[in-house]
Amino acid sequence: MKNISDRVTSGSPVLKYFFNRYVLFTLMFFLLIGIPATTYFSNLMTTLFIEIFEESSVAVVRASFQTLTGGEPIDQPLSGKELSTFDLFVKELKMHVDFQEINVWSVDGTLVYSSNPKEPVGERREIKGDFARALKNKQISEIESFSSKELESGTAKKETLEIYFPVHDLSEKRITNVLEIYAPLEPIQEIVSKARIAIGGFFIVLFFVVVIIGQTGAVMLTRKEESYEIEKNISHSLQDALTIIPKEMPGVILSFDYHSATEEARVGGDFYDVFRLDGNKVCFLIGDVSGSGLHAAIVAQEVRNTIRAYALESDSTAEIVDKTNVLMNKISDFSTMITLFFCVLDITSSTLKYCSAGHPPVILKRMGKENRYLSTFDMPIGTLPEIDYREEETRLEIEDVLIFYTDGIIEARRGKELYSDERLGKLIEGADSSNPKTLVNLVVDDVLRFSGSNLADDAALMVVKFVG
Repeated sequence: MKNISDRVTSGSPVLKYFFNRYVLFTLMFFLLIGIPATTYFSNLMTTLFIEIFEESSVAVVRASFQTLTGGEPIDQPLSGKELSTFDLFVKELKMHVDFQEINVWSVDGTLVYSSNPKEPVGERREIKGDFARALKNKQISEIESFSSKELESGTAKKETLEIYFPVHDLSEKRITNVLEIYAPLEPIQEIVSKARIAIGGFFIVLFFVVVIIGQTGAVMLTRKEESYEIEKNISHSLQDALTIIPKEMPGVILSFDYHSATEEARVGGDFYDVFRLDGNKVCFLIGDVSGSGLHAAIVAQEVRNTIRAYALESDSTAEIVDKTNVLMNKISDFSTMITLFFCVLDITSSTLKYCSAGHPPVILKRMGKENRYLSTFDMPIGTLPEIDYREEETRLEIEDVLIFYTDGIIEARRGKELYSDERLGKLIEGADSSNPKTLVNLVVDDVLRFSGSNLADDAALMVVKFVG
């Protein structure tokens, strides 16, 4: 246990708190739940056994009494031959029913027979309490305390079960007598005592089982945390590589920003890239992989490298994206989808060719003109193995600005309200675009202000100004 404790408590404060207090919490649970539960079930079993004893014993005594009397009432104290016959009846009855004393009362409250010679036979009692309820055709039982000398056997325990019940004639319509029997609780108490020990033992075993499970769980959590830390470090390295791009490129001015949803969720599937091709051409890529964590970071890196490789073979952005889709469908999980926008800018001719795979459109801001939204509106990569991607082309003017972004920007939330592409478009349309860095800061600050700095998803933003 010491080795387990050392291993666990050397981990995070959460695991240390969990392990150091787990046994204490389990013990408190045992004291607060286990002991009361044992008592409750013991009392429940006592009540159950008493009810079983009552039903079986009363049924036997009632039937035997009816048979002996022929269903006729006994109104006067028994004597002579009748008394001897009844004594023999009681002795035989004791062979079948465990009781210490039996009393027979007439309906007017006279004690007409008692197996205990000390009882005042012939004495009349008031018709009230349990006796009165028995005359109303009810069976009454309660546990009474008697000294060992008060009952016939002289060996009564302190607690004895006293039962009043009516006896009817053979037609079961008229009460002839009321019987009162005293039965020992010792046999029932012995059974319940054994049951209490068994239940208590169960909770003790349960306590140790829970402790062992807790220790095992703590070790597993520690291992999982260690694995998570390794995965997080690898993911961060991959994410950093995905968001590091050259600060300078011929013919353009660049600025970019990657903002995490939370510090813990820093590793997402957003990525962007800028690279140069022969012939004075510059490629721009932005994308978003579904999901998060190490898997999303690996897929994003694969897509980024695949685009770069196919860009060396083809001048068509549609062909490059199409080949990337075919490859990713073969090597990626079927549930993984990637949206991206890929374009190639020819600095010499000012021509921009682009292809979009389910990604938010790129905003083209031109001085004195309304925003233009660039997109081919094709499906994301990974949705189908074969998609006919299209390429569009436009010509840039000096001072034109391209704004690339992921859906973390436009899907930032304030309650149920989304930031929206409409709000982003209005912000950019009225903004000064002379400095890309200033424009990036303006957009990020507005999104964070809108969402209360609580982004629902990672957000990537890249601004490119064409200077020729």
